[in-house]
Amino acid sequence: MTALEHITASCAAAPFTPEERTRALQAIEDRRAALTAELAQLDAITAGHRAAFAPEQPELVLESAGRGRE
Repeated sequence: MTALEHITASCAAAPFTPEERTRALQAIEDRRAALTAELAQLDAITAGHRAAFAPEQPELVLESAGRGRE
Protein backbone atom coordinates (compact mmCIF):
# COMPACT_ATOMS: atom_id res chain seq x y z
CA MET A 1 0.00 0.00 0.00
CA THR A 2 1.38 3.39 -0.95
CA ALA A 3 1.47 6.31 1.46
CA LEU A 4 -1.40 8.00 -0.37
CA GLU A 5 -3.48 4.82 -0.32
CA HIS A 6 -2.82 4.54 3.41
CA ILE A 7 -4.00 8.12 3.97
CA THR A 8 -7.16 7.47 1.92
CA ALA A 9 -7.93 4.27 3.83
CA SER A 10 -7.23 5.93 7.17
CA CYS A 11 -9.55 8.85 6.42
CA ALA A 12 -12.28 6.53 5.17
CA ALA A 13 -12.08 4.46 8.37
CA ALA A 14 -11.92 7.41 10.79
CA PRO A 15 -14.93 7.52 13.11
CA PHE A 16 -16.20 10.97 12.08
CA THR A 17 -19.77 12.13 12.18
CA PRO A 18 -21.21 13.45 8.92
CA GLU A 19 -20.86 16.99 10.30
CA GLU A 20 -17.18 16.41 11.15
CA ARG A 21 -16.51 15.01 7.68
CA THR A 22 -18.26 17.99 6.11
CA ARG A 23 -16.10 20.40 8.16
CA ALA A 24 -12.95 18.43 7.29
CA LEU A 25 -13.78 18.50 3.58
CA GLN A 26 -14.47 22.25 3.74
CA ALA A 27 -11.12 22.84 5.45
CA ILE A 28 -9.41 20.82 2.72
CA GLU A 29 -11.12 22.85 -0.02
CA ASP A 30 -10.17 26.10 1.73
CA ARG A 31 -6.54 24.99 1.94
CA ARG A 32 -6.59 23.84 -1.70
CA ALA A 33 -7.84 27.30 -2.75
CA ALA A 34 -5.08 28.99 -0.73
CA LEU A 35 -2.40 26.74 -2.23
CA THR A 36 -3.74 27.33 -5.74
CA ALA A 37 -3.53 31.10 -5.18
CA GLU A 38 0.02 30.75 -3.83
CA LEU A 39 1.05 28.68 -6.86
CA ALA A 40 -0.41 31.31 -9.19
CA GLN A 41 1.63 33.97 -7.40
CA LEU A 42 4.78 31.88 -7.71
CA ASP A 43 4.09 31.37 -11.42
CA ALA A 44 3.68 35.13 -11.89
CA ILE A 45 6.91 35.84 -9.99
CA THR A 46 8.75 33.20 -12.01
CA ALA A 47 7.40 34.59 -15.28
CA GLY A 48 8.55 38.07 -14.31
CA HIS A 49 12.07 36.90 -13.53
CA ARG A 50 12.22 34.84 -16.73
CA ALA A 51 10.96 37.81 -18.75
CA ALA A 52 13.83 39.87 -17.36
CA PHE A 53 16.18 37.37 -19.02
CA ALA A 54 14.34 37.59 -22.36
CA PRO A 55 16.82 39.77 -24.26
CA GLU A 56 19.80 37.67 -23.16
CA GLN A 57 18.32 34.18 -22.76
CA PRO A 58 15.00 33.74 -24.62
CA GLU A 59 15.03 29.99 -23.94
CA LEU A 60 14.24 30.72 -20.27
CA VAL A 61 11.04 32.50 -21.28
CA LEU A 62 10.00 29.55 -23.44
CA GLU A 63 10.51 27.10 -20.56
CA SER A 64 7.78 28.79 -18.52
CA ALA A 65 5.32 29.34 -21.38
CA GLY A 66 3.38 26.10 -21.01
CA ARG A 67 3.29 25.87 -17.25
CA GLY A 68 -0.19 27.24 -16.54
CA ARG A 69 -2.16 25.91 -13.59
CA GLU A 70 -5.51 24.24 -13.99
